[in-house]
Amino acid sequence: MIIALDLVGSLNGKIYLAGFPQYNEQSKEIYFDKLDYAIDTKSKLMRTANWLAQGYILKKIQESCRYSIKPNLDEGKQNILHYLKNYSPMPGVFVNGTIDDIQFQKIQLTNKAIIAFVKINGDVNITIDGIK
Repeated sequence: MIIALDLVGSLNGKIYLAGFPQYNEQSKEIYFDKLDYAIDTKSKLMRTANWLAQGYILKKIQESCRYSIKPNLDEGKQNILHYLKNYSPMPGVFVNGTIDDIQFQKIQLTNKAIIAFVKINGDVNITIDGIK
């Protein structure tokens, strides 16, 4: 995956980040493995600083380029639980259930999105009592 970031202000140019999105199960974060970057700027100061401190800059970018999906997983679980507490999609049909765990499976890249596949463990009970 390649991401272009525009620099505006006292430094103008672009930073290109390249890496493979990965998932850390313990911290529930998406991060970039084998991250590398390139700077495209006319600023001689920025190019010199990049040359002198490339390892430091890369380390700081790697630390900052992490996205925790824990809030998203928690929100998804709460949204699903709404439909598992005596939910009635039609008169006479009731859905109840529980969710044990949501496990992140894999990441797939498309031209317009990063798609995350998840596995949900739990139980669903459907009661039918006089369909109209």
